[in-house]
Amino acid sequence: MGQELQTERAPLFFAIIASVVFGIVGSAWTLLQPSPTMAVIYNLSLSACALVLSVLALNAILIASLLGKLGPFSKWVNPKSLTYLYAFTIAAMFYNNEATPHLQIMAIVSERYMFPATSYEYIPSFMSPSVEVAEIFRTGGQAVPWGEYLPMIFWWWMVTTLPALFALSLSVIFRKRWTDVEKVPFPQTMIAHDLMTGLSNSKERPMWKKLFLIGVILGFAVQIPIFMTYVFPWFPDIYGWRTNTCYHGGTYVTPDSPLAGIAGLTMWGKYPPHAAIGYLAPLNILLSFLICYFVLIIIGTQVAFMFGYYTGITGVSGCGRTWCSPPIGLMYSEPFKWTATGQLGGIVGLSIFLLIGSRHYIADTLRSALGKLSAERMSEMESGEPMSYRSAYTMMVVSLVAFVVFWVGSGFSVLGALLMPLTLVLVYWSTTRIYGLVGFAVSDGANWSTFLYQGIMWPTIPERRTPEWAASIWISSEFGADYPEMGWGGALFSSFASYRMASLTGASTKIIFQILTVTAIILPLTSIIGCLWIVNAFGVTRTSLGSWYVGNWNMRIGVTEGGTTPTEPPWIPYAILGIIVVGVLSYLHAHFLWFPVDPAGYVLATTIHPLLEGLWLPFLVAWVAKMVTLRVGGSKVYEGYGVPIATGFLTGTTLSILIGGGIGVYRFFFPF
Repeated sequence: MGQELQTERAPLFFAIIASVVFGIVGSAWTLLQPSPTMAVIYNLSLSACALVLSVLALNAILIASLLGKLGPFSKWVNPKSLTYLYAFTIAAMFYNNEATPHLQIMAIVSERYMFPATSYEYIPSFMSPSVEVAEIFRTGGQAVPWGEYLPMIFWWWMVTTLPALFALSLSVIFRKRWTDVEKVPFPQTMIAHDLMTGLSNSKERPMWKKLFLIGVILGFAVQIPIFMTYVFPWFPDIYGWRTNTCYHGGTYVTPDSPLAGIAGLTMWGKYPPHAAIGYLAPLNILLSFLICYFVLIIIGTQVAFMFGYYTGITGVSGCGRTWCSPPIGLMYSEPFKWTATGQLGGIVGLSIFLLIGSRHYIADTLRSALGKLSAERMSEMESGEPMSYRSAYTMMVVSLVAFVVFWVGSGFSVLGALLMPLTLVLVYWSTTRIYGLVGFAVSDGANWSTFLYQGIMWPTIPERRTPEWAASIWISSEFGADYPEMGWGGALFSSFASYRMASLTGASTKIIFQILTVTAIILPLTSIIGCLWIVNAFGVTRTSLGSWYVGNWNMRIGVTEGGTTPTEPPWIPYAILGIIVVGVLSYLHAHFLWFPVDPAGYVLATTIHPLLEGLWLPFLVAWVAKMVTLRVGGSKVYEGYGVPIATGFLTGTTLSILIGGGIGVYRFFFPF
């Protein structure tokens, strides 16, 4: 094994070329879809909103595994090479998708032509080009003025790459803790692993192949009719996708529904991939989520409603029940103010207590980095790591300093610059853990994640929107804490997922780290270039996402939006309460085996996207299905029958998404 690791070469040339190509192709594929919904669901990278379904990774492994059965490719395809392919694709999908870099570029450039007289007051020229260049961006049909865009390209490249390198250093330091000690499962990674091992050993697992094909057929049966409803108005709406259903599959309660009287019921999810991924999640996490959801959201809201809170909530639909302004919406209104108590306090509290729980591990890694351990103990700790802890901590410090210096150079105060990486850690540490447990990304930071800036630097909105205020509010609410596909969280999600895959296949963590680093440096740059090229060719209004992202910057920094983030005051006591709740749950869950609620379940139940996507129903189905499988047939039936069907189902889903996206691009050029 040691000799193999010494001679194994990292496929860095592949990572470089693939980063260049995917930056262009990925942006074109996304922006040339016929509608925003098609761009979100049928882009090459990931799908289904907060589910962040690994479309690129699963399709790449499927295609590579099938090619590996052909003579010319057989020597190149093996579990290790597929692991390195997985590392690239799982990272790439977070740097080029329906959000990144298209949200950033469209929002900031459109600000110029929408508000030409005032935008220069709060958007420097290195963040967005001139009004004249922005007009070309709007109308299209002209060559890209690359010279005018150069400062902006560099600035937005650094906004993604510098924090990604910082996040990669953290994942190196905590790799052993998460992967080898705590064995965080990462359900979507387990699906990819089952796919690669099942296809490579199909002769040894004949039953796997049959069950896998059944799952693939079921995946097609679900996804293709959904695609047809988007493309052909005449196609029968088999799954009721056109009726009270959001693109992620959540069906919302309407005021005339028989269930409208249940004040806390917002949505029920009917998109089966949620259940398929939930089937691979730990039972105790699913149960924790369900307990918290029904006790706090359903029963708690109903009791509060009976006492006069949530006035008018039964007269609005499910989306409004979730995020309407007080006194209606669950997330913002008293008595719970879940945006502060769950979304802010829960997520930040879980990050804090995860780090506190790792304090002895952190101390050991620091002693190793400082040479304070014996040679034997140091060798034991650093065995299997991508680099020494000394190198990892050095990388962390250097990338952190570079990140802070970058913000200071952009006009931030030192305090404002320091709050940016702190936001990243406090938000994405816990949300990465939850993704690792259930395969679902809970964060929607646009509603609350400016808490450090508004709590410390600007308790009240300044009368004049300065560049520092505007940039800190927008960047922290989008990059710093929104979906992981914004880039910052994606570096943590993808690195821990890749190390999890390496632990299953025996691949080199050093090579994985190199692939992740190359991808984090090159792909954000080529993705920005690809976005600008496509938009300048066709005009922002012709692209799939122009109607969604144009004006986003002003919306986030507007007086109304900024004033209600995280929620109406007072919100700090509620946030503190949420942190305390997570601390109590963490203590009880760690010290009493009988205590059923994991703090991750509390965070899942009280954050916005599980409510918006109706996650309770598919996770309830997943919990029942997994419980029955294990009780009746044990782990042998679960692993031999249940997992292959789930793998096939998600493979069929992602393959359908790939085909549907290809048809969407074709339709852009040849409407039908």
